[in-house]
Amino acid sequence: MRKVTLILVSATFILFSAVSGCGKKDDPQSGSKSSINNSIAITPAQKMAKSYISEMQQMASALESVTDAKSAEKAATEIRKINVRMEALSDKYEDSDNQFGMATVMMSHQQEFMAIQTRVSGAMMKLSTDPALMKTMTDAMSETPKLK
Repeated sequence: MRKVTLILVSATFILFSAVSGCGKKDDPQSGSKSSINNSIAITPAQKMAKSYISEMQQMASALESVTDAKSAEKAATEIRKINVRMEALSDKYEDSDNQFGMATVMMSHQQEFMAIQTRVSGAMMKLSTDPALMKTMTDAMSETPKLK
């Protein structure tokens, strides 16, 4: 059930990413985005989305930091820790109401996800020139905890 929900959330996110228009600018007459966000109550799904984005940014940074075998091992250790934290997030928000809310919130952060995806893709392309570094990183990333 959880895998089906994750696939549904991912497919929905990809669909909305593909068909949505270009990013919207903040309306300068309505105040800054951060001041608006600070005045609205944060839902559990919004908290999870912020945590998920933070973890993904840390993963992208870890991948970008790899320059040699030593830095690859350090990054791999960090990625394994990130995987554990992301599994804990998933466990915390596994009920269907939170997952539906999560899908909605994730779609509202599509530009952030696309930027992270671009960073991860760029780092992986750079790593692809060194098979040993690439293997270290893909091994760490493939140790993502199993969904329940």
